[in-house]
Amino acid sequence: MSSSNIKVAFLVDSLRAGGAERVVSLLANQLAKESYRVSVITFKGKDSDYFSLREEVKREVVPWEGFLSIKSFLKKLNFILSSYSVVISFMDQANIFALLSQKKVPVIISERNYPEYTSLYQKFSKYRLGKVFLWLKYVIYKKACFIVLQTERSREFFPAFLQDKIKVIPNPVCPPAGEGNLTLKKPYILGVGRLSKQKNFSLLIKAFKEASRTFKDWYLYIIGEGEEKQNLSQLIEELQLSQRVKLLGVVPDLLGAMTGAEIFALSSLAEGQPMVLGEAMFLGKAVIATDCPTGPKELITPNQDGILVQNNNLTQFKENLLKLMSSQELRKQLGLSAKKKAEKYCIENCPTGALEIDIQTGAIKVDEESCIGCGVCVRV
Repeated sequence: MSSSNIKVAFLVDSLRAGGAERVVSLLANQLAKESYRVSVITFKGKDSDYFSLREEVKREVVPWEGFLSIKSFLKKLNFILSSYSVVISFMDQANIFALLSQKKVPVIISERNYPEYTSLYQKFSKYRLGKVFLWLKYVIYKKACFIVLQTERSREFFPAFLQDKIKVIPNPVCPPAGEGNLTLKKPYILGVGRLSKQKNFSLLIKAFKEASRTFKDWYLYIIGEGEEKQNLSQLIEELQLSQRVKLLGVVPDLLGAMTGAEIFALSSLAEGQPMVLGEAMFLGKAVIATDCPTGPKELITPNQDGILVQNNNLTQFKENLLKLMSSQELRKQLGLSAKKKAEKYCIENCPTGALEIDIQTGAIKVDEESCIGCGVCVRV
């Protein structure tokens, strides 16, 4: 079947700044470039969009107004999705809605986060129903053609009855969004992500406090928004770092911010596979990350193309941050190796035909020799 006759729908909560949203935009644009008829459908409006789409990509919104309207919502979603050849959904809420609304169209779902840090799990956990939610979610996931995970270690979070449906496909790697014109006061360390407990930016700020006693001319910039902003701002004040640590919010020119950084730091307690870490490596940055479940360990070979430290270990993070700050040669060496590794997974290098999906049966065939694991994995 010609690609121009195949309609692909991506379903995700929004196109706000975030790793999953970034992957959706990359895959949608790449498939549209290859003449697939592509749509991106979100539950939140276009006014929250951070990532841009090619003109050929159709943009639709199906507003989610809460569980009281779920019946009419699923009916409308079913009507829209039924016209597509295949539906590809990202993150648990979109995954569940896609599977509940569809009976005929093949649905491919993608999990992008550590299970206990997904938004729905957090909501249900407030009522001590987190484990119940996970069980119900996995039962619904049985309807999927297959489940995309980013790392092999992520398999352990899924029950035995779903293992045959799992396909491990790493994130694509590419330069971050932006024009590359943003300049910040140097030298600086950069952290990027949602300001949430999961991202654990308090660890990075505390480690920088210790390192800044030795390196008094360095700065720390953190890009992102989230519910922990007030707590992090208070911590910065308490540590008397307000002149050297800045919370920049969402920055349109992430490319510029990342290009100017000496070090990229990731302090998360848990991840799926951090998109920004791959982007920093692609730009040849010296990276330091916690060995959290999951993602950093799959990207970084310790002391060859980056530094891994024990999860949530302030002493190790501080000591290795000092090590990087004190040696320009080490930063250069790690950055060159990181760039070389990341370029292997560049989205532009994906060979057409690496993965084929039979839209009638949902059967999958992967050409292991040609697949580079870039994540552009829908070859219908």
